[in-house]
Amino acid sequence: MAQHERPRLRQYRSCKGPEMGQGAAVPRSSSGADTTDRRRALDSGKMKFGIMLPRAFGPRRAPDIASRAEGLGYDSFWVTDFALGPPPDPMALLAAASQKTERILLGTAVMVLPYRHPVALAKTAATVDALSNGRLILGLGVGSNKREFDAMGLEIRRRGAMVDEKLALLRRLLSEQDVTHNGRFHRVEGVDVGPEPVQRPHPPIWLGPLWKDGLVEATVRRTGRLGDGFIPSSIPVSRYAAERQKVRAYAEKAGRDPDGITFAAVLWFCLDDDRERAWKVLEAESNYWRRDRLAARGQANVSGRAEDCVEAIQEYADAGVTHLVLNAGVPLERTVEQYEQFAREVLPLARGVSASR
Repeated sequence: MAQHERPRLRQYRSCKGPEMGQGAAVPRSSSGADTTDRRRALDSGKMKFGIMLPRAFGPRRAPDIASRAEGLGYDSFWVTDFALGPPPDPMALLAAASQKTERILLGTAVMVLPYRHPVALAKTAATVDALSNGRLILGLGVGSNKREFDAMGLEIRRRGAMVDEKLALLRRLLSEQDVTHNGRFHRVEGVDVGPEPVQRPHPPIWLGPLWKDGLVEATVRRTGRLGDGFIPSSIPVSRYAAERQKVRAYAEKAGRDPDGITFAAVLWFCLDDDRERAWKVLEAESNYWRRDRLAARGQANVSGRAEDCVEAIQEYADAGVTHLVLNAGVPLERTVEQYEQFAREVLPLARGVSASR
């Protein structure tokens, strides 16, 4: 296969009780409305579509790409997260993108939570939510890159425990005042973090586990207990419905309404009238960027014509997905062109697709 040049590279309330050293909840006083109903209205019915910013794009391109995506009719714009290498800081990218857009949602897919202190992340997230007038989606994950964990001075074997504590504390810092927490990894006493986010009780937090011949059960359980959304990466569509049901069951067990959780997925795609050529291009690109997660045809990807894409989208909708984040599996110089072609040829057909409830 020919190779081409690539660049280097509130409706849940805050946690109650003594779990992980939590103090009494002091809700923020504000005139802002709870945005749970708005989230449900956005998630109900028709499928939503977002695009992923290629990690090799420089920071100055992000605002223009986000603006272009908004003009093309996409619902969301997403950036990823790497501690090492050239990819820019995700929250800085979204802050910049917020100033050149008005409607499109802005998300991280996903940011590695163990790398961040909850106090610092709460301030950054609240700031971006305020800058964007309530358009932030905070996609978070546990991380899997041992080299990055080592560089950050973190033990990767403790990442699950770190995420559980950091996530619970982050939610409180974004939605409460006078927060006290005495945990294994973090201790704070009587702290407030501002500015206040626009979305209430806080920007939606979507959890993004990585599929590697399955999902770690703890990540699925965590989503049911604490997540506002579920955005797994590399999951075969044939396995999505079963994992979705697990998330919903864990939510019910935790006393939460599972209908308040958004179910999303990341989908690699390549549009071309020649199906075999489309697959070869997508395979080369996704294998290069994902390295140890080599693409299998039809596994979290679709290649071919517009009707092939619509068929794949319907399969995700039948599995209960309501929001698809698109990743263009083409050489970098063709990325924008692919997103434009998808908007022109696929979106008008796919807007009629409804997700199963």
